[in-house]
Amino acid sequence: MFEFFVALSCGFGGLLAGCYLRGITHHSAADTVEAEPGAELDGAAKIAQDQSKLKRVAEQLRQVSMRVAADVDEHQSKVQHASRVLSGNQNLLDSDTILEAVNQLVRANEEMQIRLNMAQERIQKQASQIQSAEAKAATDALTKLHNRRAFDAYIEKCQSNGSIENCVLMILDVDKFKSFNDNHGHLAGDEVLRRVSTILSVRLSDVAFVARYGGEEFAAVFTGKSYEECQKIAEETRCLIGTRSIHFEGQDLAVRASMGLAKWNPGEERNGWIKRADSALYHSKQTGRDRGHWMDGNKPRPIGQLKTEPASENSQRLSVSLKTKEQAIVSTEGAPNAVTRIPAEPKMREMFSELKARLQHVSVDLFVILISCDQEPTKAANHPHILRVTRATVRSLDHVGKSANGDLMVYMPSADVRGAIDRADRICQGIFSATQSSSGSPITVSIGITWVPDNESFDEIRSQAEKAVTKARQAGGNQVVVQGCPA
Repeated sequence: MFEFFVALSCGFGGLLAGCYLRGITHHSAADTVEAEPGAELDGAAKIAQDQSKLKRVAEQLRQVSMRVAADVDEHQSKVQHASRVLSGNQNLLDSDTILEAVNQLVRANEEMQIRLNMAQERIQKQASQIQSAEAKAATDALTKLHNRRAFDAYIEKCQSNGSIENCVLMILDVDKFKSFNDNHGHLAGDEVLRRVSTILSVRLSDVAFVARYGGEEFAAVFTGKSYEECQKIAEETRCLIGTRSIHFEGQDLAVRASMGLAKWNPGEERNGWIKRADSALYHSKQTGRDRGHWMDGNKPRPIGQLKTEPASENSQRLSVSLKTKEQAIVSTEGAPNAVTRIPAEPKMREMFSELKARLQHVSVDLFVILISCDQEPTKAANHPHILRVTRATVRSLDHVGKSANGDLMVYMPSADVRGAIDRADRICQGIFSATQSSSGSPITVSIGITWVPDNESFDEIRSQAEKAVTKARQAGGNQVVVQGCPA
């Protein structure tokens, strides 16, 4: 019986020591990850940094070991005292003495259990911190895409589980990226990278592993698709980058991209595969940029260009029509069934949930614009001029649909308040000008803008936007009001 209590106390002490040591090791690991957000160090600097971290870990371990030793000694002293009492002269033992000794053992073990529970809570908290730190270590700080480290790890995983046999690699490069930094400043260059990364994430995340490969280069690893399907999806995405305008400090920046694809060949090394995709990209650059090539073995071949609709004389903007699961953007004048092609509220609800889920992974904001006609009973979604101007003004990445009461809804991912207000102002002015010149009786709209937090539903966001529209109309109409947006 006495030996059991002694063994039990030692077991508790050892477990506590292990918990402490594991906790401090995890804490050090988390510090290490957060201290290295992706900076590249030379060999000597990295060795010095590693040695410094090892010294910190060693000192922390020394302090913890001393605390653990003190806790274990205290616990064992109590157990040994109770053991000596119970092992003493049996003739002097009575029921009260035995009961007190047992109570001491119980209290000692209860105290140890409390300390174990505290250590467990600490470890769970540190485990959560470690998961967050690991996510940061695998994420590019600027674009919120996977970084090069995560890309390399993903390729290794595909090699180890055999799925690489069905993989297609895309490398995409922003054309003449240096000119954005030189002509508009590095903040403009950063904005270009963020917007391009958003397009890649939204369009490809369901079918590919998307990462920032380095600088202005991005990579995507397609799985479960044929080579031909990957070419089509990749080229549609590349074209979409070229059709959108990035508004930065009062200027519209035109962005183009070049691309190369390569399918993994049996027995091929990772570096050889990447080199072939890079060769296809290089060929796209050498033949004029703003295009894509795919590798037929070791020979680059051009990806078929997507057809675009011809522009009419009155067209304000030519949009590339991409038949994808997202919205097809059509800006042709006078399309008779233009209204029927925009998504109704049930589809907009579904799209709202999908966009929120996707954008949360890349930490990108989503804004909603609600457009309501001031002239009752005209509905904005049913008026051809309102719809046409709206479509011509929004970005290629935006989604246009209608609410149940006939208002137009626009989803703007990867936007900010300033950019959303700018687009809304253009819509207001464009609708007024277009209807005034065509009929002499101008149509005006009231527009509400709201930001989408992570925890709010479609109905809550629509209600916020409707409140903003009401305020705009109460102020006289033909105005833009912002409701519930971050400062």
